[in-house]
Amino acid sequence: EVVHQAATKEGILATDSEVRDFIVKDIPAFQQNGMFQRDFYLRYLESTRSTPGDFENKVRKDILNLRLRRLFEASTRPLQLEEK
Repeated sequence: EVVHQAATKEGILATDSEVRDFIVKDIPAFQQNGMFQRDFYLRYLESTRSTPGDFENKVRKDILNLRLRRLFEASTRPLQLEEK
């Protein structure tokens, strides 16, 4: 939660389309033969007693956490000149 708040404060966002694409394309449990299955998604939400909004907010936070981790790793990586 703290990471999410810091990211938001710094203007690092995950757009609605990024969240949608992640749910539709990157979660194998919601796919059959490589195609998104809405029924699988809805059954998951029902089984976890979650709403689409709650789940999408969790995905949004996960995307932000990953984006921040990548930014942090990139900023702490030594420059090629430093390695030489």
